[in-house]
Amino acid sequence: MRMRALADFEGLETPALDIGCGDGLFWEVVTRQYVEKNESTLDGLLGIDINRHELELASLRLADKGMDLKSIDISDNEQIHSLEELRGRFRTVMANCSLEHVPNLDDSLANIRTLLKDDDSRFYLFVPAPNWTETLAVKRFIRRVSPRLAGMYGGMLDGFFQHQHLYQAYVWKHLLEGNGFSDVEVVGLGSKAANRLFELWLLPAFGSFLVKGLVKRYPSMFQGITSRYIHGEAQFLREIADGSFITDAKDEHVVELFIRCRK
Repeated sequence: MRMRALADFEGLETPALDIGCGDGLFWEVVTRQYVEKNESTLDGLLGIDINRHELELASLRLADKGMDLKSIDISDNEQIHSLEELRGRFRTVMANCSLEHVPNLDDSLANIRTLLKDDDSRFYLFVPAPNWTETLAVKRFIRRVSPRLAGMYGGMLDGFFQHQHLYQAYVWKHLLEGNGFSDVEVVGLGSKAANRLFELWLLPAFGSFLVKGLVKRYPSMFQGITSRYIHGEAQFLREIADGSFITDAKDEHVVELFIRCRK
């Protein structure tokens, strides 16, 4: 869904920065169609993360695609201000479900703004909707028995994913404008079909996460199964094609917020 949301824009202007790039899986999927052509499709893109092991995995995936990688903490003021070559460099900055994990959000937003080149530079971020667990069928079922247990189930998921910032759209708008950003737009991402598909694969994804923790890479055993299963989800594929899952931030099926703004 994130890739489709970004597809409405005519590419991301470079130089570009990805904050919290992790193991590079997102960009590997983006460029997968170019692998056989051996094209360097990520020239001008810098990925940063605080986890050096994740960066090592990203390097294995993306170094030959032209992407640069650095260990940088976006909330560390001293580190950011010491990197003179990065200040005012980027036409585009993206935070792909990463800022909700950062303890010091205000410093992170201020630092991001110093890295953007000029007033026309863009900042895109994806963050979980504050009530994303309310879209889960399991939580709705538990709520029929006990609202307290349902709240514990939702809190357990947020704790596992280490979500520290789960805010309504107007709060994100206030935070961004308070740090000097302009033209802030917020839309919601999610649909009944997409959320059902996500929940069905939540448990296998948890298993993949455990395997990655042990062997330091995701297992490949689910890739073929996942691909065949998704191809059978006609409604979801139609929504991806027409973008109908991009909706108002207050829609009941929204699981993520997609926020766009300028420096």
